[in-house]
Amino acid sequence: MLDALAVSAGAAAGALTRFKVSTSSAFLAKNLNLPPPFHIAAVNVAGSLLLGGIAASTLPKVVSSSSLPPPSLSSSPHSPLLNPRLALALSVGFCGSLTTFSTFSLDALTLLQSANYSRLAAYLLCNNVGGIAACALGYGVVRQCRELAGR
Repeated sequence: MLDALAVSAGAAAGALTRFKVSTSSAFLAKNLNLPPPFHIAAVNVAGSLLLGGIAASTLPKVVSSSSLPPPSLSSSPHSPLLNPRLALALSVGFCGSLTTFSTFSLDALTLLQSANYSRLAAYLLCNNVGGIAACALGYGVVRQCRELAGR
């Protein structure tokens, strides 16, 4: 029951953050030069960065930076940095609400249907490559910080 409440609280925060980004898209387009639907790509990349850091924070103590274990959001008996329930709230709840892939899919379909192929290709590349790269960066930064801190 507490896990469900943690996910719900995280989801509410993620959904409200996403709503604010969506309603601020004109501001983002003007001030950050992000034409629609690239504000969604920015959210997906930022969410991927956060999720990579969360995944690294839930791993056991770092033994060696050359032997990175696969990311996992499961709890560990070996001193994770984040409480498992907080990690659940942040990963499944917040990131899950913030980075809705369904919106990405609809935006991509809309670009495809409008025959805007160059913008579609850029949008797909930004979301997919940018999201994976940001996740790896978040993961690597937190792992490195943990190694430096001896945790």
